[in-house]
Amino acid sequence: MTKKFAFLFLAIAIVFSACRKDTDMLTTQVDPNEDGNGIPPSVIVTSSLIGVVTDEYNNVVEGATVRLKSNTAVTDENGNFMFSNVQMEEDGALVTASKAGFFKAYDRVRATSNATSYTRIQLLDRAIISSFPAGAAQDVEFDGATVKFQNNGFVDTNGADYSGTVNVAAHWIDPTSGVVDQQMPGDLRALDAENVYSVLETFGMVAVDLIADNGSELQLKEGLTAEINFPIPTELLNSAPATIPLWSFDEENGYWVEEGSATKVGDRYVGNVTHFSFWNCDAPFPLIEMDGQVVSEAGEALAGVIVCIDFADNEWWGGSGYTNNEGFFGGKIPKNENLILTVKDNCGNGIYTMNIGPFTEDVDLGQITVTGIDDYLVTVSGTLLDCDNDPVSNGYAVITSSTTQFPGQLDDTGYFEELILICESDTEIELAGYNFDDLLQSTPLTYTVSPGGDPIDAGTIVVCDQVIEEYLFASGDGAVVNYFDPTIFTTMDSIGGNSSNTISSGSSTGNPNNPDSLGGQFDMNYIGTGVGTFTQVNYVSSWQINAAGTKTGYSCQGCAVTVNITLDEGAGGYIEGNYMGEAQDFNAGATIPISGEFRILRD
Repeated sequence: MTKKFAFLFLAIAIVFSACRKDTDMLTTQVDPNEDGNGIPPSVIVTSSLIGVVTDEYNNVVEGATVRLKSNTAVTDENGNFMFSNVQMEEDGALVTASKAGFFKAYDRVRATSNATSYTRIQLLDRAIISSFPAGAAQDVEFDGATVKFQNNGFVDTNGADYSGTVNVAAHWIDPTSGVVDQQMPGDLRALDAENVYSVLETFGMVAVDLIADNGSELQLKEGLTAEINFPIPTELLNSAPATIPLWSFDEENGYWVEEGSATKVGDRYVGNVTHFSFWNCDAPFPLIEMDGQVVSEAGEALAGVIVCIDFADNEWWGGSGYTNNEGFFGGKIPKNENLILTVKDNCGNGIYTMNIGPFTEDVDLGQITVTGIDDYLVTVSGTLLDCDNDPVSNGYAVITSSTTQFPGQLDDTGYFEELILICESDTEIELAGYNFDDLLQSTPLTYTVSPGGDPIDAGTIVVCDQVIEEYLFASGDGAVVNYFDPTIFTTMDSIGGNSSNTISSGSSTGNPNNPDSLGGQFDMNYIGTGVGTFTQVNYVSSWQINAAGTKTGYSCQGCAVTVNITLDEGAGGYIEGNYMGEAQDFNAGATIPISGEFRILRD
C-alpha cells in the first residue's frame, strides 16, 4: 500500500512545538512496529507553552479552559493562553482545551528544557444534530458519515438503562483538510491490539457524543454496538486498504487504542464500535526522528515560525507546527520518503524551502538558515520593575503582533530581549508587563513597526498601573497559594441534575528544588446565584514541596467548606466571595482549617 498521504497526518507529531536542543540528549528511536512494550517512557522537563485556541472557522475562542497536567489556564480575549515553567514530557505533553458548546480538544506538544513551545488548537462545534427516543433509535448522518444505532441500546453514567431522549452531537474530521492537525485529538501515537507502539496514517475520524435530556453523558449498552460509516476522500481512495484497523481515542492518556476493524465498501469504511469517543480509521507504519533549528543569516534563532512538511511527489499540504523560542523543531517523520520542508511566517508566507530525505534512521538537519528576511526581524527589549523599582521576578512581558503572541522571558534584573519575525502587513506591536507577585500589570504600550525599522527598546516599564482584577487566594495550615487565572463555568450538578456554577482556580505546580514552592488546584461548585452561602465544594487542594522533595499540604473532595458569595453582578460582571472550612492533611490525615477569597469575571 502506498504511503503517499501518510505524512499529511503525521507531520503533526513532528513539528508541533519544539524538539530537544542538545543532540547528545537524543536517543535512537526504536521502530514503532518492533516495540512491543507499550508507550515508551518520556523524559520530564521544565518548560513553557504558549498557544491560541480558535473555532473551526478560525475565530478566536475566549474563555476556553486549557489544561496541562495539573495546570490550568483560561484563554483571553485573543484566544491566547500560556503556561510558564511547568513540567512537560519532552516527547509530547498532553494538552486539553474545552468550552461549553464544543467538543473537547486534545493536543500533544513537545518540549525542551527551559524553553517555550508554541501550538494552535481548534475546537469543533458540539451542536446537537439529531434527537430521538431511546426506544426508537435513528440513523444519524453528518458530514457524509453515518452512525446506525440500535433501539434501547443506551445507558446513563451509572450504567442504568436509559429510556429518555438521546441527543447526538457529531463531527467528521476530513483527513485531507489543511487543518486536520489542529482539529484531531493527540498526535496519532497509538497502541495496537498487541500493545505495540505505533504512529498512524489516518483515513478519517469521527467525534460522537451522546447526551441525555439533563445534559449528562450517555454510552452504548454493554454487549451492543453501533455501526459507523466513514467516507473515504477521493484523494485517498486508491491507497485505502480493503480492511483497516479501528482506533478509539483514550482521553485520559492521550493516545489511540486499536479496537476492531473496518471494511472498505465502495468509497466508505464500515465498522462496528462498542462505545463513543473519537474513532479513527488508521494504518500504522514505522517512523524515524527528525530534529532541526531555524536561524537567520546572522545565526539568530527564529522563534514561533511555522515549519511545514510535504511529500515531494505531490502538491498536497502536509503538516505544520512552530519552532520554539530557541528556533528548534522536531519529531517523527516516515522512513524512506522524499519530502519538502517549508518555513513560513505567521501570515502564511513561505520564506524558505528545501528538499529532505529519504532517511532510513534518525536525522538532525542542523541549522537551517533563512535568508532575505532581515528587514522583518525586530528585536524587542525592556526591563520590568515593580512598584518599589525592584526587578519583577514572577512575571513576564507579552509582545503581541497581528498574528502571534510572544512571551518575553525575564532574567534576574527583570530584563527581557526577544527577536520576533513580523509580517509585511504588520504596522504595530503591543507590549505589556505582568507581575504576579503583586497582581499588577502595566498599561499596554503600542509601538510602530515596519520592514527595515529600528529595534524597539521599551526601556524601564514599571508594572504598577493596573490591578489584575481576577484572583483566588487559598490558604491553610500556614501555606498560601495565589491563583491568577480563575474562571467560572456552568455545569450540571451530579446530585439531582441541577444547574450549578463551578469556580475553577487553575493550578500551580510546586518545584521540588524550592522548599517554598507551592502548588495546588481548587474547583468549587455553588448552586444558585446572588449573594448567599452555599456549601457544595467539589475539590480543593494545596501543597508545598519540602526540602526532601516530599509533598505536604491539604486536600479534600466534597469536604465541609462554606462558600460565601458577597457580590454577584451576573453575566458580564464580577463575582466575589470567600470560603472557610476544613480539609485533610496530605500525610497525617489530620483535619486542618482552610480559607480563601476570590474575585472572578463571569461570562
